[in-house]
Amino acid sequence: MSESTGNRFLEQLVRAFHVESTTIAVVILILICLVCVSVAVVLVLLINHCVKTRATAKKRKAFRKRLASVYLDEISEHEKTRGKYGQLLFSIHYQTKDSKLIVIVMQATFGESSSTGTFPDTYVTVKLASDKYGKLKQYGDPVRTELQRRKESPCWNYRCTFDVEKRDLKHTHVLFELFSYDTVSQDTSIGRLAIPLSKFDLGDYTDKTLEHAEWLQAGESKFNGIGEVYLALSYQKTLEVLECQVFEARNLKVTESMKALKHKLVNMHVELRCNQLSLGSFETRPKSDLVTPYFNERFNFKLNKDQLSDAKLTFQLQSCGKQGKKHILGSFAVGATMDMSGGGKHWAEMLENSPRSQAMWHTLVPKEV
Repeated sequence: MSESTGNRFLEQLVRAFHVESTTIAVVILILICLVCVSVAVVLVLLINHCVKTRATAKKRKAFRKRLASVYLDEISEHEKTRGKYGQLLFSIHYQTKDSKLIVIVMQATFGESSSTGTFPDTYVTVKLASDKYGKLKQYGDPVRTELQRRKESPCWNYRCTFDVEKRDLKHTHVLFELFSYDTVSQDTSIGRLAIPLSKFDLGDYTDKTLEHAEWLQAGESKFNGIGEVYLALSYQKTLEVLECQVFEARNLKVTESMKALKHKLVNMHVELRCNQLSLGSFETRPKSDLVTPYFNERFNFKLNKDQLSDAKLTFQLQSCGKQGKKHILGSFAVGATMDMSGGGKHWAEMLENSPRSQAMWHTLVPKEV
């Protein structure tokens, strides 16, 4: 740039900025350039930050197992074939301030059992077990979700809360079991899942929620026992009376045992117990039919409302011989603390539907088992 050209440039700056000194005009020009560069740098940094934030969010979304129903719809048919018995989605959260373990049963899909296009009424039970002393042992009370009727992807969003000390978390296992509900018989286990909390990083679910999906294992096979007994229960709240009616038995497999004992008759012994104490017992009249005996007898027990949570009815199928000799062939129990798919289920439905009578088949467990 020549001297004359430089002078003309400076004169134009002076006129443009309406100042009297060329020095001031140059300073203003430099400041403007600095501001422009600063703005450009800020814009570049903002754009870079937005790009990184969006990329991070996409990664978290990809690796995070979402528990909304939409997630289950997104599972491809190829992925579904990985789990023959379906998939269960749940979350865990440990609250340190009150030592509470919160388990939320969210949703499930079915495996090959759903290939027929029909879906059962389902619920899930949740239990805790500990391996602290080398052997897995259940502790605390089991929890059951509400019933979901005939859904392809049943969604419960059921919250279960357990008292667990933080030092015991590494020994704790969460046991899930998916059941198909039966209105008149024992429910069928269609999938099970055991989750040791030690498989997760403690920091992932301490004072925060960890969501997880896992393929179910085969459900526990239904135990056929030596036959079944059909009975009805009802509780009259105003009278505080428990009514029990024993209708019949079916498919009894006791003939060989009866021959060995030289007994020819069978009957049912019914006893109400509460906290290891007997509150009364009855027996049906003996029957000679050893396959499908029909009893149809009703018994009443006095039972206070405050005893309902600890009481249970025990049923024993007995063989009857000469001179009053009797032998227990099989038994089962119905009560609040019994199996939630059998005796516990019947007891709960009796209380929910009081005073209407609730009938159900129960499996007789042989004495040797």
